[in-house]
Amino acid sequence: MNLVIKMTEKTKRIKLAIGLGMLVIIVSLAVAVKQPPYMTLPLTISIFIMLLQTGINRYAFLMGGLNSIIYAATYFVIGIYASAWYALLFSFPLQIIAFINWNKHKYKNSTVLKSLTVKARFLIAIAFALCWTAIFVILYTNGNPYAILDSTSSLLGILGTFLSMLAYKEYPYISLIGGVITIFLNTQVCMNDIHQLPYLVFSIYSYICVIITFININKLYKEQREKQL
Repeated sequence: MNLVIKMTEKTKRIKLAIGLGMLVIIVSLAVAVKQPPYMTLPLTISIFIMLLQTGINRYAFLMGGLNSIIYAATYFVIGIYASAWYALLFSFPLQIIAFINWNKHKYKNSTVLKSLTVKARFLIAIAFALCWTAIFVILYTNGNPYAILDSTSSLLGILGTFLSMLAYKEYPYISLIGGVITIFLNTQVCMNDIHQLPYLVFSIYSYICVIITFININKLYKEQREKQL
């Protein structure tokens, strides 16, 4: 028991050290490329939100929801409109709802997880394809240079948020796919505007956190099934 406690405390210290290290890197890059402070702020908050998410901690949704408002304002300024509307109209309210829902079905710092049926996965795939086509057409006809990546990243974010809100263990699977798209999107944006370099670095850091989340959520789901929750 003491060994488990020591390992847990060591893990927390390692996560905190990683978070602080990434904070220094992001702020340093922001200063180097003269990024406006309002663009750096949501990234610095997200660093620690991602650390909470790796532990499947329900309070990540509360912090993430509030931070979505800051992200929305930032995305509007840099011209990633689909991501901006997603952050404001979907990410913010859904993450707050997710926190409330997870809080109703507490399990340690997390919640009781569920799994999608085969039928549900099939229906979600069809709905995703239809919605993606509609969003892409809207962005493309409005001259968005990042139409494909922007629409894909935003829609995957919406899907992942819905699944996490309802406590389905598959949401990190969506994040794994969406993370790759986000890295490509930020790479394109960064090529046109070097001020976005901190966002590119953060998207890589975020993807590493998603991989850890993917591993931990499957461990947690297995633990809950063994306890027949």
